[in-house]
Parts: sequence; C-alpha cells; structure tokens
Amino acid sequence: MNKLKIIAILGIATLILNSCRDKSASPSAEGGLPTEGVFISSLQFAHEGMQIGSVQTLAFEQNITCNGSLQARPNAKALLNAPLPGIIQRIYCQNGQSVKSGQTLIEIGGTDLIDLQKDFAEAA
Repeated sequence: MNKLKIIAILGIATLILNSCRDKSASPSAEGGLPTEGVFISSLQFAHEGMQIGSVQTLAFEQNITCNGSLQARPNAKALLNAPLPGIIQRIYCQNGQSVKSGQTLIEIGGTDLIDLQKDFAEAA
C-alpha cells in the first residue's frame, strides 16, 4: 500500500512539474519557425521574384494629369467628376464661359493622391 501511495505521489509531482515549465522558451518546438512577424521561406522568396535591394529616395510628382467626366444637363450646366477626391486649388474658367474638349478646368489637390502614389511606389 505504501508503494502505491509513493508511486501516485511521484506521478502527480511529475505532472505538476511538467505543466509548470515555460513552454515559450523553446521556439524550435514547432519546426523552428519564428512565432512573431512575417516569415517568408526561400522557396516563397524565389517564387514571387523578390529581391533584396538598397534604400532609395524617390521624388513624387507635384502635378498629375488625369481625366474626369463632364456631363452637360439640359439647362447648359455641367457636373464635374474626378477619379480621386480632393480640394479645388485653382479654377481655370469663369462661370458661363465656353470650354473646349481637353481644356484644363480646375486643379485639384489633396493627400489622397499622394497616398496613392506612396502605395504605388511601395508596391513597385
């Protein structure tokens, strides 16, 4: 009976000691992969055509020409639509003035266009 108690106590002590150890101390427990951040294997790196390069400074354009759409209403007024939101910086025509196809009407500025350029540069 005493042997059975000693074996039971040793078994319970072993279970308690194993359950209390620090499991995060061994990062190689699951194949040696890092647990934080983004891990890209050499196969993924080659398959996606990635390259390691040096840091570069790129200049962003201050002015970008883009097309919008102009829809004339029956009362001779028109609605202007631009592909990106922004603030009107400059108006190149007067109210009631006749305009021609391709003529610049307004200049639009804002951070959305700059953000789009940054995203494009980061993706390239």
